[in-house]
Parts: sequence; C-alpha cells; structure tokens
Amino acid sequence: MAKRNARTSSHTAVVVLGLLAQQPRHGYEILQIIKDIHLTDWAKVGTATVYAALVTLEREGAVVSTTTRDGLRPARHVYSITEKGRSRVRDNVRALLMSAAPVHSDRLVGAAFSWVLANHGAVASLTTCRNAIEGRLAELRAVQEASTKGSHVTKLVLNYLIGVAEAERSSLEISLTREQGRVTPPGRPKLKARRTVKKR
Repeated sequence: MAKRNARTSSHTAVVVLGLLAQQPRHGYEILQIIKDIHLTDWAKVGTATVYAALVTLEREGAVVSTTTRDGLRPARHVYSITEKGRSRVRDNVRALLMSAAPVHSDRLVGAAFSWVLANHGAVASLTTCRNAIEGRLAELRAVQEASTKGSHVTKLVLNYLIGVAEAERSSLEISLTREQGRVTPPGRPKLKARRTVKKR
C-alpha cells in the first residue's frame, strides 16, 4: 500500500508541476486539463490528490500562490512554479522515465485464466470484453481525429491509450479463438469416443 501511495503522490506531483511549468494556473484549470487529455486513464491522479498536492507543494516551496478575484466570483488561488519546483519536476521525470515498474492489466489476467469458466461462459465473457474494448477504441480514435491540433501531451496520451487497447484486444482474440475451438453446443455434451473391439 505504501508503494502505491508513493507512486500516486509521484504522478500527481509531476502532473501538477508539469502543467504549472507551462504557465500559472488555478486548481480547477488543472483538473479540467487532466480531464480533457484523459490523464486519469493511465496515471493515478484524482480531484482530491490534486488539491492536496498543491497545498503540499506550496508548503515545500515548489509552488507559490496568489489570490485573485473576478467581480463577485469567489476568490481563486493561482499557482506558479518556483525554481525549486522546476528542479524537482525534472528529477521526478528522469526517475519515472527510468522506472521498470510493471503495468498490470485486469483484463489480461482474466483472459489468461478464462479456461476455468464453462465453455459458453468463457466465450460470452470474452466477447463482451472484446466489444467493450472495440467501443473504447472507437471513442479514443474519434477524440484523436478531433484533436489533430492538440498539445504534445494530448497526442502522447491518446497514442498510448490506443496502443494499450489494441494490445488488450489482441490478447482477448487469442483467448477467444481458443475458447471457441473447445465449445460444446448447449444441451449436447461431448461424447466419449467408443472403444472398438475387433472380433477374432
């Protein structure tokens, strides 16, 4: 659990500092960018962790904030990165690029052991999963086509997500083909081959 929390914290700090390295932003703007680029699909970053990270980073001197007010709207804290913050995000990015942490996939584990299900149950489950991935791929490709002028980060994220989805679909197709090859039609159990005894 401690390792997972440390990784979550690392991802959040890099995302927050990386976005602030581009320009000063307030917390809601950071969350909106995270949503727009589908970042939560591949990094452990959430609403609560972003705001908590901003408070922690400011306390550590990695960012500074100023309070702005627009008319009758509530006051907003706009955050800017400091030199200490730039140095930290550079170190974190280098560490993440050198990381050899494995990528875990629930679908891959399920596909690898789908044989424990009854024939038709395995085929039905694998088919449902494959169809869901196909729908996800169509959604991601539509976003990709609409984001031809998007940022480098947006293109990077979409290419990664599409690649992962395609790899998962390929793995499921292998398991699905295997299961379809051993399916027995409902109500018709496989018959054992009769042993023929030659008469002398």
